[in-house]
Amino acid sequence: MDPNQNLRAILIAEDTWITARAINRWCELGHEIAEVWCFSNRASLLRSPHRPLGLLFPTWDTRRIIKSRGISVRLFPPLKTWKGSIERAQKLEANSLLTCMTHQIIPRTLLEHFGSKALNLHPSILPAYRGVVPRMGMMLDGKEQEYGGITLHVLTPGIDEGPIIGQTQIPLREGDSYFDWDARIAQAGADLFEKFGIPYLKGLVNAFEQDHSIASYRKTYPGEFTFRKTLTYAEAEHLLHTSGRSGSLRCTIVREDGKEKSYRVVGMQKIGEHPLGKAPDIRFRHIDFDLQDARVRFKRRQLQDRITTFNVACKAIQMVTSEARKPTDQKIH
Repeated sequence: MDPNQNLRAILIAEDTWITARAINRWCELGHEIAEVWCFSNRASLLRSPHRPLGLLFPTWDTRRIIKSRGISVRLFPPLKTWKGSIERAQKLEANSLLTCMTHQIIPRTLLEHFGSKALNLHPSILPAYRGVVPRMGMMLDGKEQEYGGITLHVLTPGIDEGPIIGQTQIPLREGDSYFDWDARIAQAGADLFEKFGIPYLKGLVNAFEQDHSIASYRKTYPGEFTFRKTLTYAEAEHLLHTSGRSGSLRCTIVREDGKEKSYRVVGMQKIGEHPLGKAPDIRFRHIDFDLQDARVRFKRRQLQDRITTFNVACKAIQMVTSEARKPTDQKIH
């Protein structure tokens, strides 16, 4: 590829800060997003921007970036069965494929069409924690200091197995919120695109194979992020102090009809040294609940908690955007 040629990419991504920062940097550097591909009518990127946070920080809002730059977002059949993907890519004259935070498996035929010009941002230090939601898995495992970060790699048929172009280690620091961590990772991802990704696509830098002998894949399950009666108090405390920093924990209760119902919770306290053998007591502000070895009270999320979350997210973005450029651990392998 001519080093002076502008890049024109197809984007397959989820609506995240990592996606927003990456495509914003891509476009700021004069390259194009030919089209955004979605494969479910429930995909967030098909909807209009509405988040208040995006009004304050539009370059951190994927949907606002797409709308402001006039990028087309299209709904197509499921990618694994869509036979027209290559023809569509050719029609768009796309010379690269970018994926960010997506659960989509890119078919081999489409990867072969783009060859080495298909890149993915993955929020871990590969080859550790391949697969979906790696940050939640590493938090549960207590490995966020060791493997927290982001990797830019070439897409291959194996999940997160492609050659590494560059990566940045971003540990979850003591006292940081999940938003602080996410913002720092998102900014590092944008820097990787600029420093290594675009030069790689233009043939100016190389990618190197991962060491598959030390690779790990951590499959996570929805039940791992919910408080259930099968947990001990110690296990519930661990969940609160690890994954609880993401603000997405729920208390799951089995109703009399056998169906489960989940409630968003933001805190927990022990109110009895032993379970009482009573049904959960569900109130507007809290839920009293038996664990295996204790009676606990979960604090339900209220409007004030949402306001607090919004303020924490704002501060995280302000911290990253106002921070002067400093040397990082970004490296090419």
